[in-house]
Amino acid sequence: MKFFKVFFIGAALTALTTSCEGLLDTLSKNPVFEFTGTTVYDGQSAFLGTTATCKIGWTNHNPQIVTLDHNDQGKECVATFKLPTTAKSVTKVSLTATNLDDESVEPYTGEITVAPWRLSLYKQNGSNWERISNQTYNEVSGVVTTTCSYAKIGNGTYKVQMESKDSEGSYKAISSIPYRLGRLQNHDIDWVGQLVGANGHDVCKDTGKQFTLTESPTTSQIVGVTLGSVSHIFQLTK
Repeated sequence: MKFFKVFFIGAALTALTTSCEGLLDTLSKNPVFEFTGTTVYDGQSAFLGTTATCKIGWTNHNPQIVTLDHNDQGKECVATFKLPTTAKSVTKVSLTATNLDDESVEPYTGEITVAPWRLSLYKQNGSNWERISNQTYNEVSGVVTTTCSYAKIGNGTYKVQMESKDSEGSYKAISSIPYRLGRLQNHDIDWVGQLVGANGHDVCKDTGKQFTLTESPTTSQIVGVTLGSVSHIFQLTK
């Protein structure tokens, strides 16, 4: 009986070891990369990590939107996403990674969604937030400017909020920016403007900033928000 038990355990360990070796071999050869199926925001960069140990070749199917930067082995690949000024709707892009050391391995194509974003100004009304701003779009620069007359606001609590467009064309608040590796500093959000307490630059992960006013401002105020390579502006005007 002990012989059979020992034999069974040994066989199981052998099968498990063989299975693990097969899995590791598959992971080292298959050029699957991260961020597939993920939504990123206009201007953002993403680290396309992979477990593959082979040399990787990249095919960029949307070079007008995606820029790739990697070493000579195709590793440490960082993709930067920037929508053209003429394309401010949700756009899907595709990237293909190929195992250059073994042509028998099927290339991997991943799809990533790129969403445009804007800023909106909200005023707190009880437990609700009321949007009180408007948007203007500069066709040349591609910058969306959010405006609100400072005569419309006074004592109260407000917030400037980053919002992204969804596939149906509606804007919704961005709760957080998808991150991968802290070394990619352009994943952080750069806020500028006295209204939100950023007299210099407040580089952080906040997708919204609240502030309180006791009276209507008497001069124009500007809040700038930058994510990677894209900036938008909120402005209080007369």
